[in-house]
Amino acid sequence: AYRKRLVKGLQLGIPLKASSQSDVYYFISRHSHHRFDAKARIITKEQYFNEEESRMYGYMLYIGALLSLILFNLLLFFSLKDTIYLYYSLSALSVFFTGLCLTGVADFLFASFHIVPSESLFVFSSLSVITSTFFASKFYSIKEYSRPITQIQYTIMGATAVLLLIYLSPLN
Repeated sequence: AYRKRLVKGLQLGIPLKASSQSDVYYFISRHSHHRFDAKARIITKEQYFNEEESRMYGYMLYIGALLSLILFNLLLFFSLKDTIYLYYSLSALSVFFTGLCLTGVADFLFASFHIVPSESLFVFSSLSVITSTFFASKFYSIKEYSRPITQIQYTIMGATAVLLLIYLSPLN
């Protein structure tokens, strides 16, 4: 969990002191472009925090772009009363939270509240599948054109919902 980290950063960093008489700290950090890839490397404290800062700018750009997209579609929904914009907003919102959990930004943002959203990654990713599939079925009006594809979509949404309920149940 984020609050148990020795170094408060988006990426996991473990401080190493070179010797007991030195004030120089090195960090073991992972070098990858994907959260689940774990190639470790040793870097200086300055390099670690410079990389953290550059990552944060990229994540803030992602957050701003998706929030703008969500808010714009919500405004369209309220002004035009067309539900497809609401479905798109819900789909984008679930993808947004899934992305925040995957990158570790959600843990960073909610650390002061003692909430660890990345522990709920399965919940957010399941909601992404359900809302995105539902949006696609409504947007493309697939029900009017192909009954088998509609059944496949309902099967995907239903199976995902069942898995989500099993995950959230006290029996898990």
